[in-house]
Amino acid sequence: MMLGFGGYLVFGLIIGCAYEQITKILPLFVIFYGLMQSLGNMGPGDMLGLLSSESYATAVRGTCYGISAALGKTGAAIGTQAFTPIQTHLGKKWTFIIAAICGVVGILVTYFFVPDLKGDNLAQEDEKFRAYLVSKGWHGEMGEDDLKALADEGLPQAMVENVKRA
Repeated sequence: MMLGFGGYLVFGLIIGCAYEQITKILPLFVIFYGLMQSLGNMGPGDMLGLLSSESYATAVRGTCYGISAALGKTGAAIGTQAFTPIQTHLGKKWTFIIAAICGVVGILVTYFFVPDLKGDNLAQEDEKFRAYLVSKGWHGEMGEDDLKALADEGLPQAMVENVKRA
């Protein structure tokens, strides 16, 4: 994700700072702009689904993914509306420089707020979520039908006690 934001930073600055020169060499502008957009789609554009599938418990994953997608679409709509006046009043050059600044903000937000999910076991995270719900008095079903038997067996007492302490 940071690589994609880094692409916005690097190529946004290159295009923005040398806008007059680069636009005179159309193939160069197309290549730089294409790389900027490709890195943006490879990083933040592609990570919504991955982060949503690994960050939320199975029982709420669909709902939380929908909320995440809605927020992303809202941000895109606001960004589109914000960049048009910038382009009109400051020029196209500043559109790319501000995109680079957004890349820096994206790198910082990703570094400080996006958790590292490499070693997480999703089944274990689901059990922790279920233990939390049970400790709060929830008695409904959770999960798919083929997992219902496992859920009916109950939770290990140690897992329930760990959740109550947290």
